[in-house]
Amino acid sequence: MLFSVITLFLFTADQVATTAVMPLQGKRIDKATTGIVDDLVVTAVDRCSQTHVISPSDINAMLGLERLKDAAGCDDISCATEISNALGASFMVNGSISKLGNELIVTLTLINVTKRKVDKRVQRRIPNDERLLANGVEALVSELYHVAAPPPKSAATPPAPKQEQPQFATVHLDAGVADAFVQINGESPIPLPAQVKRPAPAQYAFRFFAHGHAEQTLHRLVSPGQTGFSVLLQTQVSIDKVQASRRVKMLSAGGTLSAVGGASLATAAILYFGVRKNSDALQRDYETFGALPASESGPAYQRLIADTNTSNTLGVVSPILLAVGIATAVPGILLLILAPAAPKASLSLSALPNVGGASLAVAGGF
Repeated sequence: MLFSVITLFLFTADQVATTAVMPLQGKRIDKATTGIVDDLVVTAVDRCSQTHVISPSDINAMLGLERLKDAAGCDDISCATEISNALGASFMVNGSISKLGNELIVTLTLINVTKRKVDKRVQRRIPNDERLLANGVEALVSELYHVAAPPPKSAATPPAPKQEQPQFATVHLDAGVADAFVQINGESPIPLPAQVKRPAPAQYAFRFFAHGHAEQTLHRLVSPGQTGFSVLLQTQVSIDKVQASRRVKMLSAGGTLSAVGGASLATAAILYFGVRKNSDALQRDYETFGALPASESGPAYQRLIADTNTSNTLGVVSPILLAVGIATAVPGILLLILAPAAPKASLSLSALPNVGGASLAVAGGF
């Protein structure tokens, strides 16, 4: 009576065929793995057979556990016919799974209960790898029903590790002088003052430069999350200073010596003529002193003594000035003659310290 009720329940109005999938008979394999393969076979048969599929759990609910155990070992036509009639199934799929080394050997048999014959029997060796088991069962059932196997499903890959959000640092730059620039790691120059955003942590080279100033380079490790730091850069300013050349020096020295020599010679000449004049005066004094009476010779004699002292003084100074004039005028004239052949004046740069500076401040951020 129970079988009749079940059969009546299974055959619907559209008379769609039913396939009963028996639990696989496990050999040298654990029950958990066998149960998983049973579920894979049911899913594959449902896709390939285009029939109503009764799973082992359905059979257990209909026939009971003891009868299900008997069905698991059913591998001949008469047994299959009896079970299928009880389930109202037109087809039955049964088989076995066994472990041999590193492989799982799965065997499936498709029985046509209505015609009481075996339609197809297939077997496949599947590597004992959980990632390959589902694809192997799908391919085996597809072969059983002569249908194309679906594309292999890729093994589930673990989720990619969460990438950390890139971090940045905001860098404030200033050189403390007008028209200054900064070059970061060889990039294009940036006018200062400036605020730039760069990935961090990272090593950076900050090159500060400005026209008329000596450039400076700072190497700094910039890290995110910093409250900030600053560095004072001492800068140098270059000013134009004309360095006198040899020609200018020679002209200057020659002119000075020539002027001193000329003045000395002129003075010596004046003194010389002064001495000559004084000599004439002495001669007259002597003549006058000789003509005067004794009572009047006293004043004349005193004047003679004064004139003689003056003449002696002029006689000593005049040769000295003449020698100085010749000693200075001759080199001065030579320098003036040689100066045109000396190189022209050249321009050079000299560096002087400046109180200006450059600063670098970093504030962390994301």
